[in-house]
Amino acid sequence: IFSFLSKMIRAHILLHTAETSCSLGRLDYASLSQQSLMEMFIDGITDREKICGSKAAPRDIEKWKGLYFNETGEVIKIDVQRFKLHGSAAFEWLPLTVTMVCLTSNELSGTINLEQLNDTLEVVELNMNAFSGTISLRNLPSVINTLFLNFNLFTGMVDLTHLPESTELLSVARNNLSGSLDLTKLPPNLRFLNLSHNGFVGTTDFSQLPDSLTMLYFEDNAELSGEIRAKKGRRVIERDTKVLLI
Repeated sequence: IFSFLSKMIRAHILLHTAETSCSLGRLDYASLSQQSLMEMFIDGITDREKICGSKAAPRDIEKWKGLYFNETGEVIKIDVQRFKLHGSAAFEWLPLTVTMVCLTSNELSGTINLEQLNDTLEVVELNMNAFSGTISLRNLPSVINTLFLNFNLFTGMVDLTHLPESTELLSVARNNLSGSLDLTKLPPNLRFLNLSHNGFVGTTDFSQLPDSLTMLYFEDNAELSGEIRAKKGRRVIERDTKVLLI
């Protein structure tokens, strides 16, 4: 009975906090504790006890697995790769202090609104899950360095013309993405771009790739075409496409 009551009380608190925060808007985040935010972030993960110890009565976040803190006790990094997690994560509740999220190699699902990511995020690794829906890269965090979305179930087109200048590593490989590609406005510091194993099509202009780009992979996009000039120090993998390396 005690366990049931504890679970009901916690659910009521989380629901009330979420409703209050939604009604007050994003600015209300400043009044929410890191504990509350983290509990809401993982609330959709069905086996979240692997992180917090108990669904009904989560431990203090200082005792959670996969969390890293700064000198003042604030969460700055979440690394729960290979935890065999199921369900979904609510990225809109991430604490503003978090700069890195790594959920690699789980079985998480659901859609993700990348435009809701906190502007403090520098590294986001969501690869090797079952996330789905479309992805928008138009309003990513201004300081983002690494974004790995590969090995998921994302669909639709991808706009690569509004990536933040800070972006260095980007992978959307092995999804179900489609449409044409515009590679004429890539960020100046981009070093790694993986577009392989999707359904991209059409003639692509490869003439304005940034000099910083040393690894460009877009194999297995059968209807993708164009010409790309070989450059010393740059590795290009274009097999199973109609792209010519000249």
